[in-house]
Amino acid sequence: PDLVLLNIGVETMADTVSIARGDAAKAMAAIVDAVKSRGLEDADIQTVSFNIWPRYEYPEVLVDGNRTRKQTLVGYTVSNTASIKVREIDAVGEVIDDVTVAGGDFTRINGINFTIEDTSGYMEQLREDAVNDAIAKAEQFAELTGVIVGGLVFIRETGGGSPVVQNFGADDRFMIAKAESVSTSISGGELELKLSVQAVFGIVQ
Repeated sequence: PDLVLLNIGVETMADTVSIARGDAAKAMAAIVDAVKSRGLEDADIQTVSFNIWPRYEYPEVLVDGNRTRKQTLVGYTVSNTASIKVREIDAVGEVIDDVTVAGGDFTRINGINFTIEDTSGYMEQLREDAVNDAIAKAEQFAELTGVIVGGLVFIRETGGGSPVVQNFGADDRFMIAKAESVSTSISGGELELKLSVQAVFGIVQ
């Protein structure tokens, strides 16, 4: 992988919408400043969601001698999440550390995804390998069935190019921080690119 998509955010709670929103705005601004200090640009930061919702409690009350639960508004929650692109794989753990310091207890890390930013450079080789494999299998089928492979009748690409995460290893290093003084450890592992072709050949008896 050469790109990490890190889903970060803040979540605040307060008695009023105004205070909750203000706390969230300050925390998110601090986080954005922190990641920009590592070279990220505006184009590398995209808001994923922004939500405000009320919080209720349901205490028991007596109504005409009967116990019932009454919905009581106790405050508001504001959530703001964003996806950031980190191209320095080895620096992802440090970026997470910076984000948590900047956002404090309001910080939320919602997920991490390893990918390849531009797969086009791999496609030519993948197509060549897939076609060669199709030809080899066609020739094997022909040999097994006593015919000769004729001309190509039809071929199409049926999918591929999407990175598949694999082989993260078994050392439990994925997103582990053993102590507050130790930087968060992130392991990129490997990605596998797949591409398939469907090919139809004529046969000669």
